[in-house]
Amino acid sequence: MKNMLLIIALLSLIACGGGGGSNTVEVKETKAPEATYVFGDSTSNSMLDKEYTAWPYLLADISGNTVDWDARPGITLKYYDVESAANKLTKRYKYTVLALGGNDVIQEIPLIDILYQYEETLEFLKSKGYEPVCHTYSYSITAAINDLNNGIKEICNRRGYKTILSGSETFDGVHPTNQASMITAENAWRLLY
Repeated sequence: MKNMLLIIALLSLIACGGGGGSNTVEVKETKAPEATYVFGDSTSNSMLDKEYTAWPYLLADISGNTVDWDARPGITLKYYDVESAANKLTKRYKYTVLALGGNDVIQEIPLIDILYQYEETLEFLKSKGYEPVCHTYSYSITAAINDLNNGIKEICNRRGYKTILSGSETFDGVHPTNQASMITAENAWRLLY
Protein backbone atom coordinates (compact mmCIF):
# COMPACT_ATOMS: atom_id res chain seq x y z
CA MET A 1 0.00 0.00 0.00
CA LYS A 2 2.88 2.33 0.86
CA ASN A 3 4.47 1.64 -2.52
CA MET A 4 1.17 2.28 -4.28
CA LEU A 5 0.84 5.70 -2.58
CA LEU A 6 4.44 6.52 -3.51
CA ILE A 7 3.80 5.62 -7.16
CA ILE A 8 0.63 7.74 -7.23
CA ALA A 9 2.51 10.66 -5.69
CA LEU A 10 5.32 10.37 -8.28
CA LEU A 11 2.84 10.12 -11.15
CA SER A 12 1.06 13.22 -9.82
CA LEU A 13 4.34 15.14 -9.68
CA ILE A 14 5.22 14.19 -13.23
CA ALA A 15 1.74 15.09 -14.50
CA CYS A 16 1.93 18.50 -12.81
CA GLY A 17 5.32 19.29 -14.25
CA GLY A 18 7.33 18.54 -11.11
CA GLY A 19 10.03 15.89 -11.27
CA GLY A 20 11.06 14.10 -14.50
CA GLY A 21 11.89 16.11 -17.60
CA SER A 22 13.35 19.59 -17.55
CA ASN A 23 11.62 22.76 -16.55
CA THR A 24 12.71 26.03 -18.10
CA VAL A 25 11.91 29.53 -17.04
CA GLU A 26 11.90 32.02 -19.83
CA VAL A 27 13.98 35.02 -18.85
CA LYS A 28 13.56 38.18 -20.82
CA GLU A 29 16.95 39.42 -21.98
CA THR A 30 17.73 42.91 -20.77
CA LYS A 31 20.16 45.31 -22.36
CA ALA A 32 23.36 45.78 -20.39
CA PRO A 33 24.27 49.33 -19.43
CA GLU A 34 26.35 51.05 -22.05
CA ALA A 35 29.18 52.87 -20.34
CA THR A 36 30.69 55.99 -21.88
CA TYR A 37 34.10 57.62 -21.43
CA VAL A 38 34.72 61.26 -22.39
CA PHE A 39 38.17 62.59 -23.28
CA GLY A 40 37.70 66.34 -22.95
CA ASP A 41 38.85 69.81 -22.09
CA SER A 42 37.29 72.41 -19.80
CA THR A 43 34.13 72.64 -21.93
CA SER A 44 33.30 69.11 -20.75
CA ASN A 45 33.61 70.13 -17.13
CA SER A 46 31.56 73.04 -15.87
CA MET A 47 33.44 76.10 -14.73
CA LEU A 48 30.41 77.33 -12.76
CA ASP A 49 29.51 74.59 -10.30
CA LYS A 50 32.25 72.02 -10.86
CA GLU A 51 31.21 68.53 -11.91
CA TYR A 52 27.55 68.80 -11.01
CA THR A 53 26.72 70.71 -14.16
CA ALA A 54 29.31 69.16 -16.47
CA TRP A 55 27.48 67.60 -19.40
CA PRO A 56 29.02 64.11 -18.81
CA TYR A 57 27.73 64.18 -15.21
CA LEU A 58 24.29 65.25 -16.41
CA LEU A 59 24.33 62.53 -19.10
CA ALA A 60 24.99 59.89 -16.43
CA ASP A 61 22.16 61.31 -14.36
CA ILE A 62 19.52 61.31 -17.11
CA SER A 63 20.58 58.06 -18.81
CA GLY A 64 21.20 55.97 -15.71
CA ASN A 65 24.37 54.66 -17.36
CA THR A 66 27.98 54.95 -16.28
CA VAL A 67 29.70 58.01 -17.73
CA ASP A 68 33.30 58.66 -16.74
CA TRP A 69 35.36 61.54 -18.00
CA ASP A 70 38.72 63.21 -17.86
CA ALA A 71 38.26 66.88 -18.72
CA ARG A 72 41.49 68.84 -18.49
CA PRO A 73 41.34 72.64 -18.65
CA GLY A 74 43.58 74.10 -21.33
CA ILE A 75 44.59 70.71 -22.77
CA THR A 76 45.02 70.34 -26.49
CA LEU A 77 44.36 67.27 -28.59
CA LYS A 78 48.04 67.41 -29.47
CA TYR A 79 49.16 67.04 -25.83
CA TYR A 80 46.32 65.01 -24.29
CA ASP A 81 47.76 61.65 -25.45
CA VAL A 82 44.41 59.90 -25.80
CA GLU A 83 46.14 56.71 -26.91
CA SER A 84 48.05 56.36 -23.64
CA ALA A 85 44.96 57.26 -21.60
CA ALA A 86 42.78 54.76 -23.51
CA ASN A 87 45.34 52.00 -22.96
CA LYS A 88 45.03 52.59 -19.19
CA LEU A 89 41.22 52.31 -19.04
CA THR A 90 40.24 49.42 -16.79
CA LYS A 91 36.47 49.43 -17.39
CA ARG A 92 34.86 48.29 -20.59
CA TYR A 93 33.21 51.22 -22.32
CA LYS A 94 30.96 51.04 -25.35
CA TYR A 95 31.35 54.69 -26.31
CA THR A 96 34.40 56.94 -26.19
CA VAL A 97 33.66 60.60 -26.82
CA LEU A 98 36.40 62.81 -28.26
CA ALA A 99 35.64 66.32 -26.97
CA LEU A 100 38.95 67.95 -27.83
CA GLY A 101 40.40 70.36 -30.39
CA GLY A 102 39.14 73.76 -29.20
CA ASN A 103 42.32 74.65 -27.34
CA ASP A 104 44.34 73.63 -30.41
CA VAL A 105 42.40 76.28 -32.38
CA ILE A 106 43.01 78.87 -29.64
CA GLN A 107 46.74 78.06 -29.80
CA GLU A 108 46.57 78.60 -33.57
CA ILE A 109 47.58 75.09 -34.57
CA PRO A 110 46.66 74.76 -38.26
CA LEU A 111 43.14 73.39 -38.71
CA ILE A 112 44.28 70.70 -41.14
CA ASP A 113 46.70 69.35 -38.49
CA ILE A 114 44.00 69.37 -35.80
CA LEU A 115 41.51 67.52 -38.02
CA TYR A 116 44.13 64.99 -39.11
CA GLN A 117 44.96 64.20 -35.47
CA TYR A 118 41.25 64.13 -34.55
CA GLU A 119 40.53 61.55 -37.25
CA GLU A 120 43.61 59.47 -36.36
CA THR A 121 42.53 59.47 -32.70
CA LEU A 122 39.01 58.32 -33.62
CA GLU A 123 40.47 55.47 -35.64
CA PHE A 124 42.74 54.46 -32.76
CA LEU A 125 39.72 54.34 -30.41
CA LYS A 126 37.85 52.21 -32.93
CA SER A 127 40.83 49.83 -33.20
CA LYS A 128 40.64 49.33 -29.40
CA GLY A 129 37.06 48.09 -29.74
CA TYR A 130 35.28 51.28 -28.69
CA GLU A 131 32.57 53.06 -30.63
CA PRO A 132 34.05 56.53 -31.20
CA VAL A 133 31.71 59.48 -30.79
CA CYS A 134 32.49 63.01 -31.97
CA HIS A 135 31.69 66.19 -30.05
CA THR A 136 31.40 69.74 -31.35
CA TYR A 137 31.85 73.06 -29.59
CA SER A 138 29.39 75.92 -29.33
CA TYR A 139 29.05 77.70 -32.66
CA SER A 140 28.94 81.02 -30.80
CA ILE A 141 32.63 81.01 -29.82
CA THR A 142 34.63 82.05 -32.92
CA ALA A 143 34.69 81.57 -36.67
CA ALA A 144 37.77 79.34 -36.25
CA ILE A 145 35.85 77.08 -33.83
CA ASN A 146 33.00 76.95 -36.33
CA ASP A 147 35.51 75.72 -38.96
CA LEU A 148 36.69 73.07 -36.48
CA ASN A 149 33.08 72.00 -35.81
CA ASN A 150 32.38 71.73 -39.53
CA GLY A 151 35.54 69.66 -40.03
CA ILE A 152 34.64 67.35 -37.13
CA LYS A 153 31.11 66.85 -38.47
CA GLU A 154 32.45 66.12 -41.97
CA ILE A 155 34.91 63.50 -40.66
CA CYS A 156 32.29 61.85 -38.50
CA ASN A 157 29.62 61.84 -41.21
CA ARG A 158 32.09 60.27 -43.65
CA ARG A 159 33.13 57.62 -41.11
CA GLY A 160 29.57 56.96 -39.90
CA TYR A 161 30.28 58.10 -36.33
CA LYS A 162 27.75 59.80 -34.09
CA THR A 163 28.26 63.47 -33.25
CA ILE A 164 27.13 65.15 -30.04
CA LEU A 165 26.19 68.78 -30.66
CA SER A 166 26.94 71.23 -27.85
CA GLY A 167 24.51 73.73 -26.44
CA SER A 168 25.38 77.17 -27.77
CA GLU A 169 25.15 79.51 -24.78
CA THR A 170 28.41 80.37 -23.02
CA PHE A 171 29.00 82.40 -19.89
CA ASP A 172 32.44 83.69 -20.86
CA GLY A 173 32.57 83.31 -24.62
CA VAL A 174 33.95 79.75 -24.42
CA HIS A 175 32.54 77.64 -21.58
CA PRO A 176 28.93 76.41 -21.57
CA THR A 177 26.35 77.73 -19.18
CA ASN A 178 24.47 75.24 -17.00
CA GLN A 179 21.62 75.32 -19.52
CA ALA A 180 23.99 74.64 -22.43
CA SER A 181 25.53 71.72 -20.52
CA MET A 182 22.04 70.27 -20.02
CA ILE A 183 21.28 70.69 -23.74
CA THR A 184 24.55 68.89 -24.60
CA ALA A 185 23.71 66.07 -22.17
CA GLU A 186 20.21 65.71 -23.63
CA ASN A 187 21.65 65.67 -27.16
CA ALA A 188 24.09 62.94 -26.10
CA TRP A 189 21.34 60.96 -24.36
CA ARG A 190 19.12 60.97 -27.47
CA LEU A 191 22.07 60.00 -29.65
CA LEU A 192 23.62 57.25 -27.52
CA TYR A 193 20.73 55.73 -25.58
